[in-house]
Amino acid sequence: MDLATIRLNLAADLAATGIKVSLEPRKAQAPCILIGPVVRVKSGGLCVYEVEVPVMLIAPAPGDAKAVDWLAEHITSVMEACGAEVEAALGSYDVGQGNLPAYQIDCTIYAKE
Repeated sequence: MDLATIRLNLAADLAATGIKVSLEPRKAQAPCILIGPVVRVKSGGLCVYEVEVPVMLIAPAPGDAKAVDWLAEHITSVMEACGAEVEAALGSYDVGQGNLPAYQIDCTIYAKE
């Protein structure tokens, strides 16, 4: 199981939504999807692993009501692209343009060895 490959495959799946995808926080420019590093790996037995990857859906600046509408328009397609088990919570993210509305999506992926 290669964690880097899991993130790259997730990035490819999320790119299908038509929203810019970044694996590098310093290069993320809103609106975008930012994929964080793997935060948890759990063995499920029989060479199956549960891998948790945080994903941020970051709204466009300036973070007004239109930005919140943009999030509402895109959250379901992003969650579907994440795959198996997902949970999203509304919050904010600072990408150098101030705090922008964002969904933190906890994406759980099942991988085989």
